[in-house]
Amino acid sequence: MSDNSKIQVKNMILKQEVIERIKGRTDIKPLLVETLDLHISSINRILNENAPNGQLTTVAAVEVISRLLGVETSEVLTETEKQLEPCTEA
Repeated sequence: MSDNSKIQVKNMILKQEVIERIKGRTDIKPLLVETLDLHISSINRILNENAPNGQLTTVAAVEVISRLLGVETSEVLTETEKQLEPCTEA
């Protein structure tokens, strides 16, 4: 299969420095718990996993994070790329 048949998918993750700053602050996680309706242990797990397009990459979460860290929303996330093979099933 040629590279031309692959689809480019851009996935967003939290920047590592943002994760470190969130972990070092006591005021951000409780607001994320409230905003996302999650348990604090879920927030910690999500931070550690930093999965592409995870719950902390949502608009609501990014707005909370950027406001409390005093950074622009564009400074919270970074892009990763993953190539997927096209589906051949009918």
